[in-house]
Amino acid sequence: MRSAPVALINLLESGQAFVKADLYTFTLNGGAVLRYTGADQPVTANGYVFGCGPLIEDGGIKTQRGIQVDTIEITLRADARQTVNGVPWLTFLRRNGLDGALVKIERAIAPDWPTLLNAGPTGTYIRFSGRFSKTTDIGRSQATITASSWLELLNVNMPADVYQSSCLNTLYGAKCQVNRASFARAGVVVSSANPVNVPTNVSAPSGYYVHGTIVFTSGANTGISRTIKAQDGAGNLTLLPSLPAPPAAGDGFTIYPGCDLTQATCLTKFNNLVHFRGQPYVPAPETSVV
Repeated sequence: MRSAPVALINLLESGQAFVKADLYTFTLNGGAVLRYTGADQPVTANGYVFGCGPLIEDGGIKTQRGIQVDTIEITLRADARQTVNGVPWLTFLRRNGLDGALVKIERAIAPDWPTLLNAGPTGTYIRFSGRFSKTTDIGRSQATITASSWLELLNVNMPADVYQSSCLNTLYGAKCQVNRASFARAGVVVSSANPVNVPTNVSAPSGYYVHGTIVFTSGANTGISRTIKAQDGAGNLTLLPSLPAPPAAGDGFTIYPGCDLTQATCLTKFNNLVHFRGQPYVPAPETSVV
C-alpha cells in the first residue's frame, strides 16, 4: 500500500483536475546521486532539484500478487549533451556505470503546471523502489534498463548461515565490526590511464588492496566505486568492472583494503579474530570416515 501526504490525498479526492510528473533518482554504487524528471522543465520536490537530463520514461510497474518480484522498464533517450561526470549517458551505461545502483521513482502532483514548476508539487508518492537489474537494450541514442523491487533479495536458495571455511561476515559490516574509516587512505592517479588499469601513488605490499574498493573523489569518475581485482607493490591497480571514463593524472580517490575472508587475514591484517565467523577446521565434504 502506497502512502501520500494529507494535502495530496485531499487534492486527489476533491475531483479537481491535476497534473503529474515522474521523478527518477539513481543512487550510484559509490554514493553519487543522479536526479531527473520526465517533465520538460526541472522540478523541485522534497528539497531536491530533478533536472532535465536524458529523456526518461517508464512502461509502468509489473506487479503480481503474493511475493513475486515487481519489475519496471525505464527507457532513456540521450545524445552527447547528456552526461554523467563528463561521460555521455549511454557510454556511462555501456561501461556498467549503473551496476549496483539503487532506483527510486516518485510521482509529483499539483493542480496545474505553473504551480508544479514554480511552487512545487502538492505532494509526491513513491511508485517504485528497488535496484538496477540489467540493461535490456542499448543503441546509439536510446537504452532500456530494468529495475527490480527489493523482494529480489528473497531469491536466495540457502540459509542465512552455512558451515564453511571462509568468514560469513561482510568486511566492515555490522557483524564484522572493522571500522572502515580507520582503513581509508587518500590517493591520486599519477598518470593518464585506461578505465581498467590505473597507476596510483598508493604504497602498500602487493595484494594488500585486492578485493577492496576504490571510490573516486574528483575527476570524470567522481562518486564512482569499483572493486580492486589486482594491485602490485608499485601502486598499479586493476579494477573490476571498468570505469565509465578513463581517469586522468591528479584525479583523487579514497581506497579501502579488501579481505579474502580467511582466518589468517582476519588476524594479521585486521586484528579482528574475535569476530571471525568461518569454520576453517570443518572437514571438506569429500572427507569420509571408514
